Amino acid sequence: MKTIQFVKTVMIGMLCAGMFSPTSCTKDETVQKSSEKELSNFRIAAGGEIFTGVVQPNGTTIQFVSPYGFDQEYLKTATPSFDLSKGATASPVSGKSQDFTKDVVYTVTAEDGSTAVYTVHKVDGTTSDAYFLEFSIYVVGDTYQGTIDDENSIIYFSPALNKWDDLEEDAVPTFTLAPGATASPESGVVQNFQQDVVYIVTAQDGTVREWTVKRTNRTGNAIDYFYLKPEGYDRIVGKIDAATHTVTIEYPVFGEDFTPAALTMYPEVIQISLGATVSPDWNVDCDFSQDVTYTVTAENGDQQEWTIIVPERYVQRKWK
Repeated sequence: MKTIQFVKTVMIGMLCAGMFSPTSCTKDETVQKSSEKELSNFRIAAGGEIFTGVVQPNGTTIQFVSPYGFDQEYLKTATPSFDLSKGATASPVSGKSQDFTKDVVYTVTAEDGSTAVYTVHKVDGTTSDAYFLEFSIYVVGDTYQGTIDDENSIIYFSPALNKWDDLEEDAVPTFTLAPGATASPESGVVQNFQQDVVYIVTAQDGTVREWTVKRTNRTGNAIDYFYLKPEGYDRIVGKIDAATHTVTIEYPVFGEDFTPAALTMYPEVIQISLGATVSPDWNVDCDFSQDVTYTVTAENGDQQEWTIIVPERYVQRKWK
């Protein structure tokens, strides 16, 4: 009995010592750790806006665009958010505010301890806006606001009639442009606005747009003065009636040798509205022994017929 007990004791010891199986009494607990350390979906919250970072081809630079005109103060305390590979950590951490007006460096550490460095870089945005926000012209004590036609790239202005002559040398434009844009000629440079003036506006990104400043077409189509001067006689001043569009010629007492043919002439003076034209032209002979009709065309195309009236009593007394 004692011998048997000894053998049992020895056998149990050998089994626990691992003589029959080296792994039966221990376990390998080693696990392969990940080397993944990707930083993705980078976003920045600033001033009520969300800016998305884009990983550049080098794989380590993340760029975001700050739009032109955006208040950079908001970026100084902006809040980032991003995703990481499973098990990875980042320094600084997601959600911690940073000053993104300058480069911010993030170090991402994988589970296995390897690291990757990412640099977040701000790119200042540009604008293609090449337009006028406001345009005015100062002319000898008066300022005239321009009407901006953005669709056709035209600016219209309407100076008073008594300022037309001053537009050639005494008109000073003042204007403001879209942010970042420049213009040639520049604001404040005197121009001759009796004619169209062309401005070249260049946006910040180089976009070029041509604008034309026009004074509005005048609407006047009146005859303001009308004088005849028969040879050997004093000037005859026509009496203007703007309501009926007539000019009455009050002939003086002519000599006995005066004939209707002597009234075939062109007016000594015919003054019409600024910018208008007249037909027949002022230097074309007409027979003023009878009524003559002139057509006055305003600069904007409006027309009005004016009749030069010969009082019947002169015609009856002298030539009938």
